[in-house]
Amino acid sequence: MIYSEYKRDRISTLGLSLKSGDNAAEIINCAVTAGVNYFDVTNDGNKPDHGADICKILSVLPRESYRLAASFPGYDVLNMKSAEEVFENRLKQCGALYFDFYMFYNVGKSNVNEYLDPENGVFDYLMKQRVNGRIKHLGLSSDGDFDVTRRFLYSYGQFMEFCQIEYTSPEDNKELTEFLKQYMIPVFAVNPSGGVDLFKALQNKPEVKVIIAGAPDTAHLKEYLTAF
Repeated sequence: MIYSEYKRDRISTLGLSLKSGDNAAEIINCAVTAGVNYFDVTNDGNKPDHGADICKILSVLPRESYRLAASFPGYDVLNMKSAEEVFENRLKQCGALYFDFYMFYNVGKSNVNEYLDPENGVFDYLMKQRVNGRIKHLGLSSDGDFDVTRRFLYSYGQFMEFCQIEYTSPEDNKELTEFLKQYMIPVFAVNPSGGVDLFKALQNKPEVKVIIAGAPDTAHLKEYLTAF
């Protein structure tokens, strides 16, 4: 496994976005054996308790041996008024004391105003959790809209520690990644296709620290691992 040095930590360059399913334990065991230590349990909008069973599987491992990533569910702007409740419920669902990585989810036109509205208090609450050690690293995921992401970063960029972006080609997101360099924000790339060639191309980008993909079964995971 190839690892990235990240803020005095060592994280696997391959990260897994995990979904519930009968084969989840098999996939996790295969990944851990291969050295993967980054696991994303970001909410599925249709399954608000998503991740609870995944975290139960992970809980048999020493907590310091893996990095748990999750997101604030900004896909539903109604959540913006309930930052504390949403965050506390997510920690409880995951049976976790803290998240290693936590994101403002899918920052885009539909939610940026709500994220930036100080009356909602999302930013203030999540920053407080970071100070208290319940979020180790706070960042964002972008829907790829450069102007919207830039607006978000003008307000909060100095506090962001990573930005998750989807890639379907190595040529994607050039303007955004250049802008992120101004804030020294590393990229966590999402490879939705799981294509090995794209994995390899993204590894050659120095700004990319982690490449995240979903693995529907161990056969796909083992194919991914050939690139790492």
